[in-house]
Amino acid sequence: SDGENTALLQVEKTGISMIDIAANGTTSSSYAALNLIRSDGSSVNDHTAVDSGDTIGRVNFIGADGADRFNSCAAIHAVAQADFTANDCPAHLIFSTNVGGAAVSERMRIRADGDVIIGSTTWSYPKALNVQGSSGAVLSLSNYDTTTYAQDTSTSIELRINTGNTNNQNGAVEIRGFKENGTNGDNARGINFWTSTNGGANTERLRITSNGSC
Repeated sequence: SDGENTALLQVEKTGISMIDIAANGTTSSSYAALNLIRSDGSSVNDHTAVDSGDTIGRVNFIGADGADRFNSCAAIHAVAQADFTANDCPAHLIFSTNVGGAAVSERMRIRADGDVIIGSTTWSYPKALNVQGSSGAVLSLSNYDTTTYAQDTSTSIELRINTGNTNNQNGAVEIRGFKENGTNGDNARGINFWTSTNGGANTERLRITSNGSC
């Protein structure tokens, strides 16, 4: 039970409580599955279509808080993106966590079109990946090489595009943050930009060093 609804089935024991769903077979059609199914009907085996905004299914993670076992600390749920019609069932997948309180809040959404929104529930002009933070660094990329600490060790962002359907069909440019020296414990670092002509490999075009010079 989640405090709002009473469970129809409960499995409880001391220690580890686990449920296995196993399938055996040698073909791709053999698999184990857990199906969470919803209709907007009022009777068993009703096929009334769900509406936009309806929660299709939800997985709650609940820990006892000393008073009860009703408050979710995290949850994953699927929500209809639009009214469902025959063989047309668009939905978002939403991941929520609890920062401290009685309820969870949405933290990440994989939209029906595949776009990902992190740190916000809305976006004015959504792209394939949208990340929003409340303060400081919003997106951090790390290279934790702990073996060489070599000069030019880098963390990079690659920007890739399709450039045609013949010959050179795609290409990329890079922005790299790099270590300026090979001295263990010296963290002087800079940033450089890499581009390429048609058919070539990326070449460094601009470097900004740790003291700001180019």
